[in-house]
Amino acid sequence: MILLVIGCATNSNIQINSSGGLDPNLSIDRIEAVNSTGKDFEGINVEIEMRMATIEAVRNAGLKDRAGTSHHLRVDIVQYEKGNAAARWLMPGLGKTILSVEATLFDSQEKPVASSQATRSVGAGGAFTIGAWKAVFDDVATTLVSDIKEAI
Repeated sequence: MILLVIGCATNSNIQINSSGGLDPNLSIDRIEAVNSTGKDFEGINVEIEMRMATIEAVRNAGLKDRAGTSHHLRVDIVQYEKGNAAARWLMPGLGKTILSVEATLFDSQEKPVASSQATRSVGAGGAFTIGAWKAVFDDVATTLVSDIKEAI
């Protein structure tokens, strides 16, 4: 059980740039994901994975198609490592899966009103961590959107 606790970690923070805070009825109507790592990931389109996970997280949080001001969320992928479940099983820390992003929420005039950072890593575990390469996108997207929702 201790391995489970230390094997997975998620960190995040949010910074509100607007002195008036965020519109409590804001709507996130456009989502963009950008691979800022400069790397290709062996057939994994990290931009599509991140964008689709974020669209789902926004929908699940009820932050789409709302009556408030329309916002644009840009998610920059700054670090990604697919990792390997078999390597994690053999030696914790080896084969680590990591996703780190920096996100910016823009208002309808494309002025940044909030920024956030989130990182998810899976550093230990065996068969139960198969698919972690994909799950980190959902976890990070949910964390980012939860941070925004809590800030409004």
